[in-house]
Formats: sequence, structure tokens, C-alpha cells
Amino acid sequence: MGNIWGRKKTNPEDDWIVYLNGQQTQESCSNEVVTSKYTLWNFVPKNLWEQFQKTSNVYFIVICALQCIPAISTTNGTPTLALPLAVVVIVNACKDAYEDIQRHQSDRLENHQVTYTLPRSAAEAAEFAQKESRRRQQRAAAAAAAAAAAAAAAARARATRIEAEVYASESEDGDNAALLQQQQQQQQQQQQHQNQNQHQHHHHQQQQEQQQQQQQQQEQQQEDEEAAGEMLCGLGTAGVAPARSPAWSALLTA
Repeated sequence: MGNIWGRKKTNPEDDWIVYLNGQQTQESCSNEVVTSKYTLWNFVPKNLWEQFQKTSNVYFIVICALQCIPAISTTNGTPTLALPLAVVVIVNACKDAYEDIQRHQSDRLENHQVTYTLPRSAAEAAEFAQKESRRRQQRAAAAAAAAAAAAAAAARARATRIEAEVYASESEDGDNAALLQQQQQQQQQQQQHQNQNQHQHHHHQQQQEQQQQQQQQQEQQQEDEEAAGEMLCGLGTAGVAPARSPAWSALLTA
């Protein structure tokens, strides 16, 4: 939709004309950035003016005015289009207000930035150059100090990492040595236990052999005694009186 009243067209070339010896409206051009359209005081009238420059809004407001006349209205004088028109106008006003607030914020950010100005005299230019050189030297010194601090921090971190690795390797070596010593002690204990078992087994075998020898000797003595008794019994039956020694005679008498 276009505007009911055509906007005035301006020729930008007219602003480029320089009038010699003309009256200056301002000493110097302002560098303030302004992109916002509204202020807190002119928002409502200016926004309504811009919205009702649209043909559609003007058409609906005319229809609402005609609906208020009962003689020609089919709604008995009730403007039924007033509520939809008000909703559309309010929504557009809220949208324009939000966009203009964002423009105000961006303008404030741009206008508060630091800028450089040209010096008005040679003395100011020299002073500015000296200040700028000192500022550059300070920045270079600060950058060098920061680089040195970063290098020192990196060296300390590298040394700490190396010490940690050495300590970890020493700890690992110590753990391995302790584990090896523990294994050797366990092996020695196992060897001692095996030696004790072998000694006990050998001693037990010797005791068993001695018992077997004693048992064999006893059995041999019993067999000898039985053989001697049988021989004596055989001689007594045959009536042979063998020569007896006094000890033997005493034994038989008993």
C-alpha cells in the first residue's frame, strides 16, 4: 500500500553545493550516529501518523466512521471494525518500538567508541606524536613482558612435567624393586619350607628303617629261639644226653 500523500522528494545534490562566504550553521560537522526514528515524547503521534499514511488503515478507519451512523450502518451504529483496526495498529506500534529500541542501543554503542581527532596546531601534533610513541613503547613492553611471563610459565610447566615423569619412573622402579624383593623372599620361604619337608621326610624314613631293622632283629631272635627249642625237643625224644655246659644246664633246669 502506498501513502495517501506523496512524500517530498529531496535532491541530494543540493546538499553538495558550497556557498562562498555563506553563513555557517555549525562550527564543525558532528560525528554523532543517529539511526533511530522516534523518541520517548514523539513516539505515539509520529507512529500513528506513519501508520495512518497507509491506504488500508485509512480505509478501515473510514468504514468504522460510517458504521457509527445508524441510518446507513448495518450494525446499528456499532463500529465492528474498530477492534481489529486497533489490534493491527497496536501490534505495528509494538514492533516499531522494539526495532527503534535496538537502533537506539546500536547508536549508543557507536557513539561511545573512542576516536582520534586531528590536532589543531603543530605543537598539539608533536605532543600527540610523543604520546602515541610512548603508548606504543608501553604496549611493546607490556607485550614483551607478557611473552616472557608466558615463556617462563611454559618452562616451569615443562620442568614440572619432567620432574613428575622422573618421580613416576623412580616410583615405578622402587615398586618393581620392592615387588622383586618380595618375590625373592617368597621364593626363599618356599625353598626353606621344601628343605624342611625333605628333612622331615628323610628323618621319617630313617626312623622307619630303624624300626624295620629292630623288628627284623626281633623276628630273627624269635626264629633262633624257636629253632633252638625244636632242637632240644628232638634230642630229648631220642634219649641222647648231650654234653651240657653248666650254663646250659642251669637254663634247662629253670
